[in-house]
Amino acid sequence: MFNQSDLMAAIKEAELARSPVQLTGGPIVITDTIDIGKLNGLKISGSSSMIGRVKPSATVEMIWNGPPDKPMFRSMGSGLNIGGFHIHLASPVNGVFQFVDQPKFADGKAVIEDVSVTCADTARGYDFVIAGETQLDGHCDQITIIRPRLQFARSILSTRNDQSMGHVIDSPHTLLCEYGLDLQYGGIVYVSGIWTTIKDKCLVKLGAQGRNNCLVVVNMLKIDSQTSEIAVDFSLVSGGSSGTLVKFNDGLVPAKVAKRWSFAQLMKDAGLGVRVEQGLHGLRMEVM
Repeated sequence: MFNQSDLMAAIKEAELARSPVQLTGGPIVITDTIDIGKLNGLKISGSSSMIGRVKPSATVEMIWNGPPDKPMFRSMGSGLNIGGFHIHLASPVNGVFQFVDQPKFADGKAVIEDVSVTCADTARGYDFVIAGETQLDGHCDQITIIRPRLQFARSILSTRNDQSMGHVIDSPHTLLCEYGLDLQYGGIVYVSGIWTTIKDKCLVKLGAQGRNNCLVVVNMLKIDSQTSEIAVDFSLVSGGSSGTLVKFNDGLVPAKVAKRWSFAQLMKDAGLGVRVEQGLHGLRMEVM
């Protein structure tokens, strides 16, 4: 059975042997940040598949019970490949994964694949991935997040730096989350596959604090037809610099939900001009 000391020792061994870390047993209780530092090309994997499941029958589970002001995983390198396990947050966390001060030029930035997260009531409102620590914090870009399954999160991705481009999120599943994407400092994000959202408060929140271009492209959106709440509320989208574009290429959106999207409120609150093109299936919203 792994514990945190075993995991840190395995990471050190993997660094020397240039081999992957294979997680076994569990639950693995994490009481402080797993700091990967500037180690490049590390692979940490369990044996779970998230396909079709909110919480998998995982053979590997990690339990976070650390300080609320620290992240669970922190990386300053590039090429991290991690996934195939379930995480339960027993206490609040300042980001499940945090990437800071990454190399400016590096091939193959981080990949997070097949990770699900549940949490105690006191740990709700967590960010799954945080790109950057401060506005001037390195090139935390090209993060790929594959099949995340999140409940009661604050966001899948939160950008907090001025160099946040080329992120890819594939087939996310979010339930009762505050924001899908919290782009405080802008950023370029592509959502591929199908984004399944159930009773989330807001899909995209844009900010104009940074110098990033703001481009969000969602390939396919699927909203739970059973929900009576506003699954997508554009009145919560604020900020955005000139040329900002949020585009939904296609969607499986119940008519009763689509009718409640508030573009007029967006214009009133944010003071921005908005061009909307809505076809039979797709929707395009451009902030001018």
